[in-house]
Amino acid sequence: MSPWRSRRRYGILTRGAAGLLALPALVVVSGGTLYALVEVIRLSLLHEDFLSGGVASFAGWSNFAAILVNGPFLNALERSVFFTVPSVIGQLCLGLGLAILTQSGSRSMKVCRAAIAVPWAMPPIVVAIVWRFLYLPGASPVASILSFFGLQQGILAAPAWALGALVLANIWEFTPLYFLFLSAGVQGLSPAVLEASQVDGSSRIQQIRFIIVPQLRPLLATLAAVDILSSMAIFDLIWVMTQGGPTGATETGAIYVYQLAFQSYEFGEASAAVVVMALASLVLAGLAYFVVKGRAER
Repeated sequence: MSPWRSRRRYGILTRGAAGLLALPALVVVSGGTLYALVEVIRLSLLHEDFLSGGVASFAGWSNFAAILVNGPFLNALERSVFFTVPSVIGQLCLGLGLAILTQSGSRSMKVCRAAIAVPWAMPPIVVAIVWRFLYLPGASPVASILSFFGLQQGILAAPAWALGALVLANIWEFTPLYFLFLSAGVQGLSPAVLEASQVDGSSRIQQIRFIIVPQLRPLLATLAAVDILSSMAIFDLIWVMTQGGPTGATETGAIYVYQLAFQSYEFGEASAAVVVMALASLVLAGLAYFVVKGRAER
């Protein structure tokens, strides 16, 4: 009996057959992404008046020059970085800590892992509404605690604290996602290595520092890069909670692009801003990846 017929009989597909079945979805997703990328780059090089229906004219690099000398865009890009870096650190550290704490295969730990994943299953709009309510003065214990520290008007109304409040909401929402990946990584570690280190007298802290974390560094590096790319582009959470306020304190790059494109109708400059943000995100993600993974190789 041929290998193909044997595998087909027991419900196992060959690698080629599996790839063929995944090809339609791959073409649709890749095609849509490629079209959007080409369209954004095209619009970034044009000046087009959508409101009057005028003919588009070639703008060259003028759209890029306009935003790069534009203080508000650079400030928004800086806020995106300040929003992203603590979010990524918090999500990965909490996700790793929870994965280690729930490493046991007992039934209670399985229930805990399922419960931890609940926030990620919630729609981002719902998460934003819930956290906005928690920060609403006089509406929740969280707001009462914040008012004790002098934030009677609400943390979202304080320019110095609003971005940090958004970071906490973002960490709460996406930590479960990275917890699931890291939990799978922890479960995949060799129990023999951990048992041998325990026999040698290693404490739990030493196991985490010298065995678990080093073996998970490649996974952590990949998750850090992915997390940076996604956090730099977050729009819905910030828009629902603050709409970029107060006084622009939470106006990240994504909020700035939205306002520039759909309120000022400057699609050329908005597209140029998207390209710059994408490049900045790739640089930051690549830097994080090589820093984390490089330590593993040394």
